[in-house]
Amino acid sequence: MKIHKPDMSNTELFQSGMQIGKSILGTTVNTLLFAYLGESMILFAYLRMQKQSLGILLNSRLLFQNCIFMIFGALSCVLVIPISTLLMKKLCGGNHDR
Repeated sequence: MKIHKPDMSNTELFQSGMQIGKSILGTTVNTLLFAYLGESMILFAYLRMQKQSLGILLNSRLLFQNCIFMIFGALSCVLVIPISTLLMKKLCGGNHDR
C-alpha cells in the first residue's frame, strides 16, 4: 500500500492492513480448524477401536492435546494480523497522522 499510495497516514496504513488481514483470516482459520478436527476424529476413531470407554476417550491426553493445538492455532492466526500490521506500519514509516 505504501508504494501505491505514499501519502497515506499511519492510521490509514493500519486500517488498510487490517482489512487485508481480515480477508485472509477466515480462510486460514477454517483450514487449520478443519485439519485439527479431522485429525481429532481419526484419533477418536482409533481409540474407540481399542475398546476404550467414552469417559476414558473424553479424558484422553491425546484428544486434549489436539484441542489445545486447535485453540492455540486459531488464536495465533487471529493475533498475528494486528501485530504484523503494527510492525509494518512502523517499518514503512507512514506520514504522521493528520
